Amino acid sequence: MRNFPLIKFLFIFSVSISLGIYFELNQKIFIYLFFFTLVGLAFYELTVSNSKKLKKVLSELLIVLAIFFSGLTVVTIQTEKLNDNFIGNYIEENNMILDQIIVEIVKPIKLTPQKVSVTADVKVIHHKDQSVQTLGKSIFYLDRDTLSAKLLPGDIIEFKSVQFKNLTFHNNPGQFDYASFLRFHQIHYANYIGEWDKKGSTFNVLRYPTWIRNKALKVLKENILIKSHFPIVSALVLGYKDEISNHTKHSFSSTGAMHVLAVSGLHVGIIYFILKSIITIFTFYQKNRAFRNILVLLGIWIYALITGMSPSVLRACTMLSFLIIAEVFNRNTNVYNVLSASAILLLIINPFLIMQVGFQLSYLAVLGILYIQPKMEKMWKPRYWLIQKIWTITSVSVAAQISTFPLGLLYFHQFPNYFLISNLVVIPAAFLILSLGILLITLSFSKIIVGFISYLLHHILNYLLIIIGYIESIPGSLSKGLSISIFETMLIYTFTASILVSLKFKKKMYYGFSIFIFFFLFLMNAIEDYRLKDLKRIIVYNIPNHFGMDLINGPNHYFIGDSALIHNDEKLLFYVKHNWHELDLKTPFFINYDTLSSNFLSWGGVSINLFNQNIDREHDISILKKCSRGIDHSIKASQLVTIGSNYDKTINEDNLIHSVVDQGAFIKDFN
Repeated sequence: MRNFPLIKFLFIFSVSISLGIYFELNQKIFIYLFFFTLVGLAFYELTVSNSKKLKKVLSELLIVLAIFFSGLTVVTIQTEKLNDNFIGNYIEENNMILDQIIVEIVKPIKLTPQKVSVTADVKVIHHKDQSVQTLGKSIFYLDRDTLSAKLLPGDIIEFKSVQFKNLTFHNNPGQFDYASFLRFHQIHYANYIGEWDKKGSTFNVLRYPTWIRNKALKVLKENILIKSHFPIVSALVLGYKDEISNHTKHSFSSTGAMHVLAVSGLHVGIIYFILKSIITIFTFYQKNRAFRNILVLLGIWIYALITGMSPSVLRACTMLSFLIIAEVFNRNTNVYNVLSASAILLLIINPFLIMQVGFQLSYLAVLGILYIQPKMEKMWKPRYWLIQKIWTITSVSVAAQISTFPLGLLYFHQFPNYFLISNLVVIPAAFLILSLGILLITLSFSKIIVGFISYLLHHILNYLLIIIGYIESIPGSLSKGLSISIFETMLIYTFTASILVSLKFKKKMYYGFSIFIFFFLFLMNAIEDYRLKDLKRIIVYNIPNHFGMDLINGPNHYFIGDSALIHNDEKLLFYVKHNWHELDLKTPFFINYDTLSSNFLSWGGVSINLFNQNIDREHDISILKKCSRGIDHSIKASQLVTIGSNYDKTINEDNLIHSVVDQGAFIKDFN
């Protein structure tokens, strides 16, 4: 690690930023601590003359502290909530209605068939004859029409009678916390708006790139032969994913090909390869390597402009730009330091990037490809060109998967078992589709050329979708329901790193450490399985406008819910299924509540009353749609649970009522 100082800096810096954001360690005292640590380090280096060994230890300790506090300082400086003009400081209470607000769109809008999602900075609020300048991001949902679908970053919009609503977490076990996810991106409110009025526009760095992207999308849409192919082409070429169907996402995700639907390092790498090849051909007389690299650098940023400067493209272009610039000035510059430098710069500009899954996956994938892929490729040298290319793609796919699969398990709870097969198809297909898509946009003035390109795209996409569909249909194509914790994720990465270190240095100590980590993981899993083996639990979930309840006995369980919920797989996945994965539950026996013949259930010695408000015998649990003062005395139960928010809170002085709306899912374990 002595030759990679920026990797050490990045590690400490990113850990500090992550802790600062996750635990909201955004106090201004960290700015002073960072300053005093720097001053202390400078004073120590200039004045202290201890032994070299002691001086080195103390000096490195001060450096580590300075880097750590620098991460917390960056988070503190860029946390909008700490600003005196933050919008939350002017909202007296949750759901307060403001007379008028002025906002500026800060990101490209997202489209759904019925709605337009707008991320905007609240600039001015008007309330009770007072006008205040503010800051703070919010999501606004507008009805989709011809006007709202054309909004761009930089547009100024006026809303009237706005009711700001805090983002809430429904607090079901295992559920993805979307509210925290948005807060990690400094978005604290979400609002549904019926009426709005555009007041003008102002400068925004994303405005012109988004306009260019929209023009490119229009060209693609007008020239793609089959309408259903447009969402895939637009995703592969421009990174525009708003119109991709859930079925298409599932097919590509199940086969391990989802990465081609998001313009990122793969696509920018393809553009880099194409540009470098073309420029080499036309500038073969130029011996100046720097001139060629500058042209390539210009080309990839023009591509970033065409794609609308999406975060994934900016990230990939920044990484590649650092590598190109390093090659221009010093061909022997260490690639890991260059990669780390690009990440450090991005995190200084926006420390909240560290919480984005795409950021984490991109850098880990590139790190895996840089370190693991060359070593894999050297293991076999095929004689024939085609086999050599297949082996290269295979080694790249395996290297990227090794470095990213723990995050895939943590965030997505699944693993595509046939990713090697799919990548042998989708990577060459992505190369062809991306190349043809750029040509189609560039040469759109020629109907003959565009017609030929459209014909090629049509057939390539047809074959790609057929192959993807076939791979998805193979039994065992996707391992689902895999759930690991953050701690287990870190252990897996520690195990992977220890294996790589062991293979490099071939020392018994490293092999021993690898074996220890492996058995520790195995022991943790065995303990968890034993703990869950005899689990007996009742869960009443907090699902808006629906009823859902689990009766769990070991790995088996009944799920009772209304008909609409049982047949809505997306809602089950969002609110319920992640808990099933975490508890290693089998597929449940579904019971449609609407078809139950009785409101009284008896399960494993536990008596349950479902929604019957006129009973006098005692039950272990009574689940009600609402609770009033009169009902409190008529129902006898050890525990009252209400799934509605309209219960009389004055009757809950002894905490006899559990409201899933206010308190999250009701969870009760039985011996």
